[in-house]
Amino acid sequence: MARRSPGFTLLEVMVAMVMLATVFVLVTQAQRESVAKAANARSQSIAARLADQFIHRIEAGLVPDLVDGFEGDFSEAGYGVFTWLIGLGDGSEYSGGPLDDTEAVLRDFRRRADEENEDEVMPERTRIFLTISFPSFRDNSREQYQIETLVDTWAIEQDFALFEQLWPELQPGAIQ
Repeated sequence: MARRSPGFTLLEVMVAMVMLATVFVLVTQAQRESVAKAANARSQSIAARLADQFIHRIEAGLVPDLVDGFEGDFSEAGYGVFTWLIGLGDGSEYSGGPLDDTEAVLRDFRRRADEENEDEVMPERTRIFLTISFPSFRDNSREQYQIETLVDTWAIEQDFALFEQLWPELQPGAIQ
């Protein structure tokens, strides 16, 4: 009778290698996807921070020549691959679309409150849409981050005389 020597057969070794290769490919794909997700999350975070800073500059009246469709990038801040696009007003073609029901209700409430307080001088506000675009790490497309806010109209139109009328105790010259 033939005696079998201890150890693995060639077939057993090959099956183990195929299983090991399959697990390695799956782990590599999962790692690549998690790195891409982390990179996109980082880019979203940077876009949110840049958008917030840009809106604050607009609110302070520091962005001249602001018009609907105004665009540029953040290369002066070291983020040249991040671009911005401004949409001004409710009818902007660069907006996030038509008003939803909640927004329409809030605007109607604000309009009625403004009418009730006609004696008090309230600054007019303009709706702003700011879209930040940046490269995607998943493919060769671009991702977008969009925010929407209401900004005092004097800041958009650079009307420092109106600013002085609304807040005479402040010094608009420091802003200019």
